Amino acid sequence: MLSLAPAVASATGQSGDVIYIDGKAWGLMGRPLDRLDSVRFADFYSRLPEDRTRSTANWGGYTCYWSLQGEWLVLDSVMYEVWDSVYVKAYNSDRDSVWAPEERSLTLPRAIILETLKDYCRDGKIVATWYTDTVRAVQGELIFYEHSGYNRFFDTEIVLELKNGHADKRTLHHNRVLVDGFDFEGDHPEQWRDFRDGFLQILRKYPELDTVERIVFTLRYGVVDSLGNLLDIQVKTESKREHDLFSELIEQELEWEEIQARLEQEREKSSSPELERAFKEYLVNIRPWKVWLVNGEYFTPLKWGALVPFYLKE
Repeated sequence: MLSLAPAVASATGQSGDVIYIDGKAWGLMGRPLDRLDSVRFADFYSRLPEDRTRSTANWGGYTCYWSLQGEWLVLDSVMYEVWDSVYVKAYNSDRDSVWAPEERSLTLPRAIILETLKDYCRDGKIVATWYTDTVRAVQGELIFYEHSGYNRFFDTEIVLELKNGHADKRTLHHNRVLVDGFDFEGDHPEQWRDFRDGFLQILRKYPELDTVERIVFTLRYGVVDSLGNLLDIQVKTESKREHDLFSELIEQELEWEEIQARLEQEREKSSSPELERAFKEYLVNIRPWKVWLVNGEYFTPLKWGALVPFYLKE
């Protein structure tokens, strides 16, 4: 019997900042203040209260509010939260009333912001001239979410191309699901049964897998078209040994470059080009795949990658 449990590599979704564009509030999928040089950022960070609340979605424990003013990215304020000494009534999972502390939002004093970021002050405004990047401002319905970084998309987004704090270009996009087909994020048991049973027939052609308990496929760089066809994808095989080796190398406290080199050596030994080609062909023959139209491009989560393990033994 073959058991399949696909997994997209993930960490934690990040909360992002807030930006005002033409007087309207948008979520900002990024934190421009984090791009300050290390000395200035350390100075700013040291001015934040120690008792502010933090989370895995906001390690810094603060949120910046920005605005576009004359096409310049301006830092308006910095907010943080602390636990209030006042307790409010809440409810636990059994709907019993309990008392819990309440979070209270506070604003970092303007004088501190001006003092720590004085090199970027123009006419009393903090202009983000240190920041050059493309960043997304988002509104509306969430149409795709992956629990990692800013890997989520909304139905309305503005792509801002910023150079030294100036918005050289901004493009409005209306995103949506273009093709509602097969995907590793979906909850369709019948699709998974067909997927599993179909590739099981192929795996039975490889007698060398008779003693293998598990094989893991690493997928990257998936490309789709507007009809839901998977045009291309990189497929690699991994062995159980590779996962065990990673843990061993971490425990040895080796440099990251050394860990990567050792893992690459293990991949070369465990690689199975014939099986990789077979799985790629199998994936490409699935039609249609689910496709999103995101900021003018056809998107599949396979662009970022996925791990697909097959358990060959019960």
